[in-house]
Amino acid sequence: MNSIPKEIYNFLKHEGGKTLLVKGHPGAGKTIFSLEILNKLSKERTCFYLSTRVEPEKLFTQYPWIEGVIDQKSILDTSKVHKGPIGMFDLRLADAPDFLEKLHFKVKEIEKPLIVVDSWDGVAKKLDETSRLKAEEALIGIVDLNRDAGVIIVTEKIEQTTLDYLVDGIIVLSKKELENRTLREIELIKLRGVRINQPKYLFTLKDGRFHAFKPFRLKTKDFGIWDPIVDSQTHFSTGSEDLDKILNGGFPRGSIVLAEIDKNVPDFGYLLISVPVICNFLSQGRGIQIVPIGGFDVGELIKIGSFFLEETKIGNLVKISERVIRKEERKTDIVSCGLIDLQEENYKQWQKRRMDFKRQIDESSLMLIGISMCEQRFFEDHLEEFIAQETIRTKDEETLLIVYTFPGLEHITQKISNISTAHLKLRMINSCLTIFIEKPIQTEIFNVEMDVTKAFPTMKPTSIV
Repeated sequence: MNSIPKEIYNFLKHEGGKTLLVKGHPGAGKTIFSLEILNKLSKERTCFYLSTRVEPEKLFTQYPWIEGVIDQKSILDTSKVHKGPIGMFDLRLADAPDFLEKLHFKVKEIEKPLIVVDSWDGVAKKLDETSRLKAEEALIGIVDLNRDAGVIIVTEKIEQTTLDYLVDGIIVLSKKELENRTLREIELIKLRGVRINQPKYLFTLKDGRFHAFKPFRLKTKDFGIWDPIVDSQTHFSTGSEDLDKILNGGFPRGSIVLAEIDKNVPDFGYLLISVPVICNFLSQGRGIQIVPIGGFDVGELIKIGSFFLEETKIGNLVKISERVIRKEERKTDIVSCGLIDLQEENYKQWQKRRMDFKRQIDESSLMLIGISMCEQRFFEDHLEEFIAQETIRTKDEETLLIVYTFPGLEHITQKISNISTAHLKLRMINSCLTIFIEKPIQTEIFNVEMDVTKAFPTMKPTSIV
């Protein structure tokens, strides 16, 4: 799981000396990021971690995973030489010019050294301006003494300093807030000699590790047999074990679920919520009614369902409310539950067909509504009435109603949120698909990747902490 952005990895791996300035306020994740780089490159380089803020021994307590990377016996002072692959040194009491002189002398003898100074501020604050400038030039000069050396300099100074002009690369780590939730971002300012394809990445410090998320990508696979997640007496499964855990068991029976979809979320992003729960209902012989959402492909639903149900049974279990189209234009012969339009008598007819369908299905049913599609058939007053009636039925019958809303529908979205049992939000941030939950519990932000181990891809969420 653990990774650093490929641009940074390529920058440090390329031949020739490299200097990288790592910026960030306290708590941004600079130390964990630096340790992760050492972990990533420890097999290729002779790595050193020079601490000016924390006793090296404390790092093993705070980040126990580094014990497999850094030998505690290698914690030495700056007057000694470390013979193993990674060394850690405490510079808090060291004299800067003396330390740099010794480092210059030793670095000539070491093959492909990679040196992290965390942080340079601890050294610089002891020096007057003239001495600091000389010390910075000496630190950068390590790559002139050993053309295979790499130097990573950690600083809490976000503003531009003299180091910005001396180093080959600059990155900035930040901890932000989105709707009172933590959001972490790493920005690639410059990486000399390396093309920056993506200037910003989301990342997490989950379990004390640094992990940058790759852009959300659609993973294709052949459909297989869906292995149902059995619903409990109190909850319907979402079709994703990971999402069930986040929601403490799934969607409570009788729930009205609002899935609020932000702009730029691809069709397949929100289908990761709808299709798994559809598959899970179908695989247990339960009925489904759909007012189609954008990007929904009935043909694909039939293809998936055919692995565990005959097509005639799918037609009995699935009812789809469509636009008025000619029969020859239809992609499927699934019988429609009726057409929703603005005429009251047709709406009542649709409701009658819906209730007839409900009576023929013994098991609990699922209803999915795409509001953007509904609003093309209803004026807002009709839409609100429709949602209100379906909400009452869902609670009374202990079934499940999932409503999808899209940008431009803030008014109706807020009204549905007020009556919803569960409220999920999907956002695209720095090319990553994210999800967080407002109800029934407030959660952190999760990055979403695709899990392709099931018949249909499901979401694989990772918390951003």
